[in-house]
Amino acid sequence: MEYFIRTTKKEGRASLYCRIRKPKWNINTTLRTDLSVDINAWNKSQRSANAWNQYAQTDEGKHVEETMRAIDESINFTVEHGIRVRGVHRTIEVDGAYNKQILEEAIKTITNRDLLARQKEYKESVKVARPKENTLVAFTERYILECQTGERLKHETNAPISASYIKNLKAFRNQILEFQKAKHKVLGLDDITMDFYKSFRQFFLDKKYSPNTIARHIRDLKTLMRAACDEKLTANTEWQNRSFSAKSEDVDNIWLTDDQVQQMYDLDITTYDQAKALLENVKGIDEEYRKSLQHALKREVYRINLMNARDIFIVGCLTGQRVSDYKRINVSMIEKLAKAGKFLNITQQKTGKKIYVPLDVRVEKILSRHGGRLPKMFDQHINDHIKVVGLLCGWTHPAHIEQTRGGMTYDNGKKFYECIMTHTARRTFATEWYKKDAPLSAIMTVTGHSSEAMLRRYLKLNDQEKGRQAAIELAQRGFKQAK
Repeated sequence: MEYFIRTTKKEGRASLYCRIRKPKWNINTTLRTDLSVDINAWNKSQRSANAWNQYAQTDEGKHVEETMRAIDESINFTVEHGIRVRGVHRTIEVDGAYNKQILEEAIKTITNRDLLARQKEYKESVKVARPKENTLVAFTERYILECQTGERLKHETNAPISASYIKNLKAFRNQILEFQKAKHKVLGLDDITMDFYKSFRQFFLDKKYSPNTIARHIRDLKTLMRAACDEKLTANTEWQNRSFSAKSEDVDNIWLTDDQVQQMYDLDITTYDQAKALLENVKGIDEEYRKSLQHALKREVYRINLMNARDIFIVGCLTGQRVSDYKRINVSMIEKLAKAGKFLNITQQKTGKKIYVPLDVRVEKILSRHGGRLPKMFDQHINDHIKVVGLLCGWTHPAHIEQTRGGMTYDNGKKFYECIMTHTARRTFATEWYKKDAPLSAIMTVTGHSSEAMLRRYLKLNDQEKGRQAAIELAQRGFKQAK
């Protein structure tokens, strides 16, 4: 195992990552440790063995070295013997492949010790000064800490709170601190009134935040207030007012047609000459960008990364799963059902539901050329690469997406290829199958949407397509049609 940081900064702090290689178990992965280090001190420590020894004599270095050693032991033990997760013994191998989540749990058993110690210290201080927790920031801090340590779980499933949601809560806390500074006031839980809501919303509008960002912060606030009320820290109910809300808008409203999915699937940039020819035919892009992209395409590794991102994205388009699910699709999930052909048996990470998705022949071919398992790639790298793939397909026409910022609505001016992202794959599957008259209930089961209303809002159809689908549904429900 080796440890490193990922940052271009030279000062401040950065998260420490662990690269785990276990050939015997076919494990080769990188995980974040939730341990942060001083960037300058860490970089100096990597220059030589003597430099590391000097770093290990510092307070931070001692702690980092001890934690790294403990993580090593935890990983090794977990690989050999498994680990207990919320009272259930789980092994490293699932469906013939290693389970990355188990490795993450092995790291958390070590890194959470610090969080538990901080939580204990916090609770002791609260016993002495309980009234302070009636401030919004203090309660938010405790809520975040309980999410990190696993003391607070999801209500419906008792699953751990995701790292992305904890990140959102921290962003909300920072906004509240900034708001308090601007208003010269410390907010208590009883201060979350309709007057506060109007002022807080205007605070975001003045910063020209999008409706989605505002809506996310309002939702996080209401979650915190609900938890505070459950703990009887406040009797305030004004936040439950129907007007205490913020509407979000769907800005990622493009999808690919079947023809576009096939065009992307057929795209071949194995050689530089092939990629160069495609780029020369692309119209409507800046010439400087064309030159820089042409230079990048000369590198074989860059072209391979583009094709890998394309393959991962196509699998998403043809399976309708969230990116967290379609990135991990592999041949061990393929099952043959009697008289029904081949299917993918997928357990969705977010909901824990087991679903079956018909296996498209293109998905089978993609898995085959990658040895049965999709290439590993970060979501952001997929987003970056898939836009370039869309550009090479020639999709430089305007996307015509309206966006709202600071209360003003305008066309964001983006081209179609610039709007393609990991989430577009799931929308593509849902929209194209609905246009083929597939029942909403069937699409919903595959995509994992919680209701038909949510799925309908998610579908992207023009007015003509909506009218056609409405007519078909009326006919199917007994509408007396002329033959």
